[in-house]
Amino acid sequence: MKQFVITLIAVLVGGFLALLGYDRFVVQPREVVAAETVTKAQTLPGAQVDLDRARADAQQVAAEVEASVQRSVDGAREAMDAQATERDRRALVADAASRATMFRVSLTEYYQSNGRWPRDADEAGLPAPSEMRGGGVREITLGAQGMVTVTMDERFAAGSAMVLRPSADAASGMVESGRILHHLRYGASDARNTILIVGFMAEHTLGRRILEQRRVIKIFGDDVELAAQVEVLNGYSAHADRSELHTWLKSVRDGGAAEGRSDPHVYLVHGEQPAQTAFADQLRADHFTVDIPAPGTIVNL
Repeated sequence: MKQFVITLIAVLVGGFLALLGYDRFVVQPREVVAAETVTKAQTLPGAQVDLDRARADAQQVAAEVEASVQRSVDGAREAMDAQATERDRRALVADAASRATMFRVSLTEYYQSNGRWPRDADEAGLPAPSEMRGGGVREITLGAQGMVTVTMDERFAAGSAMVLRPSADAASGMVESGRILHHLRYGASDARNTILIVGFMAEHTLGRRILEQRRVIKIFGDDVELAAQVEVLNGYSAHADRSELHTWLKSVRDGGAAEGRSDPHVYLVHGEQPAQTAFADQLRADHFTVDIPAPGTIVNL
């Protein structure tokens, strides 16, 4: 925006200087020559000159030049306004996509935990639609089957919206569902193939059994020989590790203390039992209150 303002001022100043220069070096000399010509003509026998008409013609020429320069300035201003508007619109769209990311992540976690899509934003633990207003977004709503609609505000054409339609079939978390099962059904028994695992595989999942290179795996109820090569890349995990989670919890506790809130009560509900126990011990040593609730436990918050 700063660059746009500077450019606009430069164009206006340039146009003004052009008008001054034209008047100083073109219009005024032309009027002097015209006056001299009239004077000379008046000395000729029988010559008749209309001085008012000559002045009017000179003023008309100057007005036409000024109008031409003004049209150039206006054209440049309109072009820059259009560029700035398009740049702002692109930034607003990027901001809207960023706001929708919160919904996408929460919906993915909810589906993986519950095997179905949430009925509404509140069930998924998401903010109310009106609370997501900002930037170019009027609201973000959650529909059937996890569909997310990002409605844009009046700066966009009427009805402008981004619609995200998640597909459970496309997901293949820990190789428990989705199209990967069909690939493995026909490819796991071929020794020429390689199964590349790039994420964490929890216990009791097909992904973990493949990671452990079981000789036989079960897919769609059928026994499939695991003859393909199995390789693992551990660098793609997007989860924070134990130390990062501990650092984040300390920042939450310190921020709450500064605002007079009580220390947080930590519930560990994700991860394998040995890892949960070790993390709980680490947090308790740092004076956190920690529980590892069993499945089905109800906690009043």
